[in-house]
Formats: sequence, C-alpha cells, structure tokens
Amino acid sequence: MYPSIGGRVHAPSCLYPAAEWFVEAFGTNAVGAWIARHAAPGWWQPVALDIDLPARCAGACACERTDCADCVDRADTSPCLSQLETEMALYHAARGEPADVLEVQWSAGVTSRSPAALAALRDAIDRHFRLTANANRVAVIDPCDATEVSLATLRALGATTLRILSYGDGHAAAAVITATRRLGFPWIEACVSATPARRVREAARLIDCLIAAAPDRIVLPAAHRGDAARRLIDAGYACVARNVFAPASGQSADTRGPRPANRPPFACSARPVGSVIALGPRSVGRLGPLSYQNHRVPRDYFAALERETLPIERGLLLTHDDIVRGAVIASLSADLFVDIATLEAAFCIDFRRYFSAEWKALRKLERAGALSIGATHLVLTPQGRLACDDVCRVFDRRTRMLTEACTRSHLL
Repeated sequence: MYPSIGGRVHAPSCLYPAAEWFVEAFGTNAVGAWIARHAAPGWWQPVALDIDLPARCAGACACERTDCADCVDRADTSPCLSQLETEMALYHAARGEPADVLEVQWSAGVTSRSPAALAALRDAIDRHFRLTANANRVAVIDPCDATEVSLATLRALGATTLRILSYGDGHAAAAVITATRRLGFPWIEACVSATPARRVREAARLIDCLIAAAPDRIVLPAAHRGDAARRLIDAGYACVARNVFAPASGQSADTRGPRPANRPPFACSARPVGSVIALGPRSVGRLGPLSYQNHRVPRDYFAALERETLPIERGLLLTHDDIVRGAVIASLSADLFVDIATLEAAFCIDFRRYFSAEWKALRKLERAGALSIGATHLVLTPQGRLACDDVCRVFDRRTRMLTEACTRSHLL
C-alpha cells in the first residue's frame, strides 16, 4: 500500500521513482503476471482510477484516429471512450470481480468531451468497478473547455472535486471557480501552471486573481518560487502540503497529527488505497511493487487494446529501498512530517541508520530551521514547509546517484 494522506493534492512530483526511470523491457507481460496472482499485496484493497485521454485540439481529437466519432460530437459511440471500457474490462476479467474504488480522476482530456460521452464513461465505470458510497470523484478542468453545460454535467454525474488548471492572467480560471461555487461543488482547487521566469508580472497577476476567487486550495508548480508563496501567505494562506496552500482559517489548513498516508500518482487520499489502475494513454499506475505507464502514443495504446492486451509501454519493479524512500517522500509531500516510529515498524528499518548517507544533509536543514528531527518524528517547520521540495530531494537516492555518476565520467 502507498503510505497516507489527509486532503487532496495534485502532486505527481511525489511519485518515486519518477516515470523517467521506467524501462520498456518491463511491460504488459510483467504486469499481467502480477495481476494473475490475486494474492498480490494491495490487489484486494480498494483502488484508485486514473483516467486520462489526450485533449482535443482545434476541433480534432488528439487520439490521432481519423474515425473517432468524438471529433464530430457523436460521443456515445466514440472509439476513444469505448476503448477505455475495453481496458476496464481487461482489469475486471483479471480480478474476477469488480474492485472497490475510493477515488477516480478524469483528466482535462476526458472532461472536455460531450455530456453524452461523460455519462457513458460513468456508466462504464459502474459496470466494471464498485465505487464506494463516499468515493472522491476528481474532475480536472481546462478553463478554455469549460462551459455552464459541461460544469453542470460534471456536477450531475457526481464530481466532488474540481481541479482547475490556472494559467495566463487567471481570469478564465477565476470565472470557472465562481461558476463551480454556484453549482455547489464540495471542493475546488486551482492548479497553477509553471510560468517562465521572465513573465514575473503575469505570474503575480495570476496569483492575485486566484486569491480574489478564493478556491479551497491553490497548488503551485514549485513552492520555492518565493514571490508566489509570499503573496499567498500575506493574503492569509497557509502551506498545508507540498506546494499546496489553503486559507489559514479554513478546515483544510488545520494541523494534522501523524497518520498513515496514501498517495496515488495524481492526488492524495485520506483513505487507504491499495492500487492505482491507470486507464487511457500515458497514464501511470501501480499494482503492489510494480509501477507502470500506458503507451504514450495514442495509436499504440489503441492498437494494444484491439489485440485485447493491457496497453502498457514501460514500468519498473520497485526495490525495497524504492518503496521506503517513496513512503518518506509521500509523507513529507502530503503531511509535512514523517512518523519515524511507524515507518520503522512497517519496513523493519532503523531510520537513523538506514538514512545515514542523508543524515548530514538533514542536520544541515535542521540547523537552517527547515525541519525538526526527534526520536519518533521528522517535522517540517513553518519555514521548512516552503522548502519541502528540497527536503524531499534529500531522500531521492536515484537522482543523487545519477548526479554523482555525471560528475565521474569514467562511470558513464
């Protein structure tokens, strides 16, 4: 199981190891063999679904299929969406019964489809999975594709969290935030896109516009970009997770005590998720100690499904060290602390000894006032929360090894 989290945060940066480490030799056969072993750790636990489709561009579907009915708004017969159901059916058949689902995320490429297509997708999910009564349904929205009809459709289909991509001057995102609040969405997040350093004024206007719109959370591309973080803090926001800010007086900014954490690649969950099933081109999933990614080229993805095989392009069998470090990074990213005692019990390690190579860097951060290290907990200070990226980087052994190899050319 993934380690655990209170709240919901769009933070793929917490995925460890990152998808760049995946290898193509590890593909459909490896994941299929693992699924066939129904006793695999986490497979019987509730799952999360990450459903991703390419965005449509200039009236054409980025699936690259010339016969895609969704391109001409006949979405209830769309090959894009019917092939998603084909992929769901493969997982359903492998498991033998529908898996319980605690969280579902629809990408912006999914939510831009027609109301009929979205209703058909919801029905397909219900046929192959069992959504729990309080399942979190996350819809990612590009303001350029959002209309009153599309937002109302998402609300009617049960979306509980709206994650709004925010870029430019922020006015489009602010308008969507206002509309979603009218429609009664329980949770509204604004995810700020990275802005070139030379466009500082535009970035400042974007943050100010989002502050005025007052979503439940604002997610920055990197909290160490001091100007944006300072503007949010000056406006009464608090850093509640890695690069995530919420009104300091709000419930989402409350201090959280130690708890087990769970972080799928696309979000955070306050409830335990056993596996993350990736559906659609390029989406990333995890089953037990296996991380994998579907084909990134849509035509390769669809070709695999036409052969009735899982459309997996590459992946990685995680080592014990990968899992331990991933647990630490996930806990820091979501809870801003590490429960050392729980981690030691879960992975049969001595924290101080296991991370002896990182200890010097951790003590340096402690002297700088970024964190506090005790016998049972490692906790980020209010100042250190803004440097969460840097603290997480200390535990990223793979990147450190690569950096060291690059400085010693004889190892390359």
